[in-house]
Formats: sequence, C-alpha cells, structure tokens
Amino acid sequence: MPSTRPAALLFLLGVLTLLLSLILVLWPAWDGEANAHDGEARKTPDYKVLTVRDATEIRQMDVSTPAAKEAGMRLVVEKLRGDNTPEDGVLLIEFTNPEGSRDTGFALVYDSERAVMEAGETRRFGEVYDEDEAKRVMREEDGVRVVGYKEFVQENPQLSDGVRRFLR
Repeated sequence: MPSTRPAALLFLLGVLTLLLSLILVLWPAWDGEANAHDGEARKTPDYKVLTVRDATEIRQMDVSTPAAKEAGMRLVVEKLRGDNTPEDGVLLIEFTNPEGSRDTGFALVYDSERAVMEAGETRRFGEVYDEDEAKRVMREEDGVRVVGYKEFVQENPQLSDGVRRFLR
C-alpha cells in the first residue's frame, strides 16, 4: 500500500501557505517587530529540533522554542536555515512552545528564486509567484517568511476568526 505521508505533508504545507498568503496580503507590516529592534543586540532564543521530515525538495522541521514572536522565531530560522534548507527547495519550520501544547507559528525558507518559482508553479504553497515576485522574496525578505500566530491574531482579529472557521 502506498504511503500517504508525502501527500499529507504537502497538504499541510498547502494549508500553511494559504494562511501565509492571507497574512501577507492583509498585513503588509508583518515583519515590523523584527525591524523595530534593529539597533538592539538580539540573542537567539533557546530551541530544540523535535522532528525532521524530508520529501522531494522540502524539509519540514518541528521546533520547540519559548520564542512566541516573529522576531525571535526569525533568529531561530537563521540558525537552522544553512544546513537544513534543501538545494533549490523549501524549509518549513513549525514552531511550538516548550510544553508542546500549541503551535506558535511557522516559517518558510526558500533556497533560491527557482524554489520560489517552483512552489508557485505547482501551487505547492498556495501562491502563484511570477519571476518579479520571486526576486522580491529573495531580495527583500532574504527568502524567509515568518508568521507568529499570536501577533497575527492581535493585528487581524476578523481574518483570524475566518481562518479558524475555514480550518474546522
């Protein structure tokens, strides 16, 4: 019997990317907190990699960290991205609190413009990227998109309620 694990992983990635798409469209200042503290020295929060799963050009990691805001999650992403992002692929990091009782956010890390374009061509992550958008993602966002659920809910209460209803 064929394994459903890759299909389930792709479905999960699609749902997370749909959420990311909604956030990015309706919340253009999604990385405001990270930029607000540029002058401060920031230390990477403690983190622990819980699981790692690989599929074609995708690696998914579950990471436990007390960081519940995008700025802290981004620092963890920077530590993990180098050795874990597949060549011309995507690294998906799902964050949970140290008790593991709830998800706190996620990050998508694209290795290259090609990875962004291929994700868009297949609608793997819910968005369709043209070449200009792929260049922008890599240039302006350094290939990283981070979403903290708590911040998202605080900034977009109506949208987050709609997403919850959609996912039920």
